[in-house]
Amino acid sequence: MLLTTPLTLLVIGCGAGENTAPSLKQVVPASAYSDSAISVRLLGGPFHPPVQVDTYSGSADVSAAPFQISFDPSRPMGGRRSIAGIDPTWIDDQEIDAKLPPGMLAGVYSVSLRDAAGNAIASSATFTSLGPDIDPPHIVFLGPMPATVFAPGETITVDVRVDDGAGQVRSVQWSASSPGFSPLGPTSCTPDENGVCEFTLTAQAGPDVLDPINITVEAEDDVHNVTSGYLTVDVAWKPTITSISPPESSTAGGKPIAVYGRSFVVNLSQILIDGMSIGGVVDPSGSMIQAVTTMHVPGDAQVAVSNGDSVSASLPFTFIPPPILKLINPSHAYVDTPSIDIDISGNNFRPETEFYWTQGDSSDRNSIPYAPPANVSPIAPYERLCSPSRVTLTLLPGEGTITIVAHDPVSNDSTLVDAFTFDSAP
Repeated sequence: MLLTTPLTLLVIGCGAGENTAPSLKQVVPASAYSDSAISVRLLGGPFHPPVQVDTYSGSADVSAAPFQISFDPSRPMGGRRSIAGIDPTWIDDQEIDAKLPPGMLAGVYSVSLRDAAGNAIASSATFTSLGPDIDPPHIVFLGPMPATVFAPGETITVDVRVDDGAGQVRSVQWSASSPGFSPLGPTSCTPDENGVCEFTLTAQAGPDVLDPINITVEAEDDVHNVTSGYLTVDVAWKPTITSISPPESSTAGGKPIAVYGRSFVVNLSQILIDGMSIGGVVDPSGSMIQAVTTMHVPGDAQVAVSNGDSVSASLPFTFIPPPILKLINPSHAYVDTPSIDIDISGNNFRPETEFYWTQGDSSDRNSIPYAPPANVSPIAPYERLCSPSRVTLTLLPGEGTITIVAHDPVSNDSTLVDAFTFDSAP
């Protein structure tokens, strides 16, 4: 009987790379824990596949075990010894796969490779065994920020990144304390490719105006190392406002404002004007909050109070621009005139605008009272409002040069210096 023996031949490819000496450049992963078998990829090349030939049938195929792989400790001490790669498998001319047995002692290993003919392949690759995995995963909360305050019924999205380094995260679970939540989805998660898990819950009002929600995230890796992360946010009642004092302010800002109501929280509540915070200091009773207005455009605004994301209904508020004096006509009159009518043009005049005049260097203000339209026979001096941009002042004669001042009780003053002169009689 004729016996056949399979032959293993090292096949050298043709082409530009046929004379290139093979080399091993790196091992992927470059490091790993040794609790279980490790699958590694040896990259470099060109790695020529040995072919196993059956001389009886004439068939040929890639040899199942054409390479020898050895992981040799860089410093052979402390019981470290050379480890042979298990089940080396040729993938293509740039990759060979293998496995490492579990229990590989921690340390740096140089990696050597021999082909089927026993020829050494040049290698610059190293591998680091991290030894057994004794480190638990690391948890980082991406959002929300600690101490964020939510409104009852609001959805809270919690994002965490779980990183186990060279290890593998097995499971991530979360829980939260009462009274402030109800889950909207599963309480466990498999991290995505970036190691991120997302949980959602609904905030619920507790017994106090401000209640904490204590969120716990627990992560476990493949070798049962467990760690926990903690985040505290708050849920606050929605405040109620009943009145504002005063109900108007200057467009220039800088005026105190007080808002009265209920469920204001010290170091939390803030006054909002058209949705923008101006801060606030809360009375210990929780029924008043004070702040100073900032610059604002003229006209109507809305004032509310916030407890974090819990925002009250709003009340109307008005910003008053200061008056502006521009032109005066006439600018002269004789002192013997019984009374003098002066037209002043400008902006932002209203019935509440008060007019004064001062004479020479004197700081004494002489009032020019407002004469409402129904007062058909006012006594001089007086002022009539013709429009927001025009007023008429009726003055009694005086002496010398006078300065005219427009004063708004809410906003600022406007002044025309040496605006009018009483001339001597001709």
